[in-house]
Parts: sequence; structure tokens; C-alpha cells
Amino acid sequence: MESAVVTVRVPVAKKENAARILKKLGATQSEFINLAFDQLLDTKQLPRIKPKAKDIDEFKAILEETTIDIDWSKYPQNMSYKEMLREWKAADYESLT
Repeated sequence: MESAVVTVRVPVAKKENAARILKKLGATQSEFINLAFDQLLDTKQLPRIKPKAKDIDEFKAILEETTIDIDWSKYPQNMSYKEMLREWKAADYESLT
């Protein structure tokens, strides 16, 4: 198949970092660009750059389910989060005995 040259402008740091990663993966920049074109031709879409609203809503729901409210006034200002967890766990374990 006949080849064509593609010229693009990217920030130098981005190009150098990408080249470093590609080298570790054993691939060239040309191979990467060809794979990107193949994906575009197969899917007729750009790679997703921004998460879909549905993904954001799901993330917010998970975050809400896994977040606990803390009454910070009960703890000294200099107490670390690890110390608070240790205290909570100790209280939970004591209640089991």
C-alpha cells in the first residue's frame, strides 16, 4: 500500500513523553498513528475525551454511597485521619466483644 506523510503539531514535552512510552511498549510513533487511524476508520468516532454524563452521574452516586459524614468538632484539629480511623476501628471492635 502506498504511504503518505502526516505532519502534526504537538507540544514538545507531549511528543517526548509519548515517544518514551511508545519505546517502552516496543512501538513507533508511525505505528501509533496508524493504529489511531485504524480505530477511527473502524468506529467512525474519535476516542472518548470527556466522560459521558451517565458516567459522571454513576461516579457521583458511588461517591455519595461511599462518603461518610464526619463531625469534625469532636476531634482535635491536629488529629490525623489515620488516628481517627484507628479510634473508630477500636470502638467498632470493642462493641463486638
